[in-house]
Amino acid sequence: MKMVQASVADPKKVEHFLMKNEAINAEQLLEKGFVVEIDDAIKGCFVIEPLDQETYWLRQLYMTQEEIIALPLIIESIVHRAQERNIKNIYVHSHQQVVDELLETLEFYPQTAPKPVDKGKLQQGNWWVYAIS
Repeated sequence: MKMVQASVADPKKVEHFLMKNEAINAEQLLEKGFVVEIDDAIKGCFVIEPLDQETYWLRQLYMTQEEIIALPLIIESIVHRAQERNIKNIYVHSHQQVVDELLETLEFYPQTAPKPVDKGKLQQGNWWVYAIS
């Protein structure tokens, strides 16, 4: 498994992945996101964007159904990359119970929305934060 910035990944693979997964915000992915390659094919993606120098928002996270088992590893890899970059907090907005349970297992904690986020756009779901020490 490897994570590659979507903007530098193989354009044909990215296009194929986006065509099969239309719910993904392609513009955000290509501007600020990463794709997850498993066995030389894109199986997932995520968008993480800064809210300030020490706080990031994992804005979009998607894995194909056949690779959903890798989701905990993807999240742990994102946290590890954040540690390397001296990021202090990662926020996640979840609207699925199974994701809430996964985040809790990975030591994310329930939280209110971070200040820079327009809360009106995300009325349903739960906010979580991972504090990196």
